[in-house]
Amino acid sequence: MAARADLGCGVPAGIWWGLGFNKRTQRAWRGAALIACKKWSCPYCRERMAKKVLARAYKGRLVVESEKAGKYDYKLLTLTCPGKEYREKYTPTEVLHKMTKDWHKLITALKKRGRIDYLRVVEAQKDGYPHFHVLLFGRAIAPRDTLDVITKLWAKYGGGFVRLNAVEDHRGIRRAIHYVLKYLFKEPAKWDRKGTRNFTTSRGAIEPPWKSEWLWLEGKFSFNRSGYPTDYMVTVVNELQDAALPWLVELDLERVRVWVGMQP
Repeated sequence: MAARADLGCGVPAGIWWGLGFNKRTQRAWRGAALIACKKWSCPYCRERMAKKVLARAYKGRLVVESEKAGKYDYKLLTLTCPGKEYREKYTPTEVLHKMTKDWHKLITALKKRGRIDYLRVVEAQKDGYPHFHVLLFGRAIAPRDTLDVITKLWAKYGGGFVRLNAVEDHRGIRRAIHYVLKYLFKEPAKWDRKGTRNFTTSRGAIEPPWKSEWLWLEGKFSFNRSGYPTDYMVTVVNELQDAALPWLVELDLERVRVWVGMQP
């Protein structure tokens, strides 16, 4: 089996070679492959990861419970930082970290009103400063005073402009999710993201991350610490394939199934 030469990841994280087994399809595979970097700064990996998040969101509580929701149980929230004087005082990275802490304070305060699910994504404005796009869901955000409550709290924490719009047509909840998550497909700003994330959700709002169906039974990893480009890595993988991986025994599916606990 040849390496995936079409892998669009510019600087793969490394190479894996060995023996794998898929518990669902009961298909075994022996060979070598590139490991994508899985960084949001990589266009190839960013698109793949954003699509997975979007698919998970369509299977979470935000969509599953939409039929039971009240008319004003879904709302789109935008949170920004203050204007010119504030931005002259703090860098975009400093503002991102402060806004992230303030967001946790805000959502903690709002949850005292009742259960709230949320999906939050960070986007950079033209000047590089962050703002948040949030989809809120729950009876606790339905009251008319929700905007006033959020505005006062956000101002108390030192935040800027607040906008809140109801998603009245619950058939359009998927469009609302897509609106929030579309910012994951954009190239992220070059902030120091230590301690922050591109997106966050409440537990259960979207489906948990999928677990790989593949079990790596025997194998070795070689990490790309020198930053070799994809073309070079593909050459190395193909050389491993041509070597026929002589250190691996011939595959015995019955032995593999016993190994992974699928039969006694």
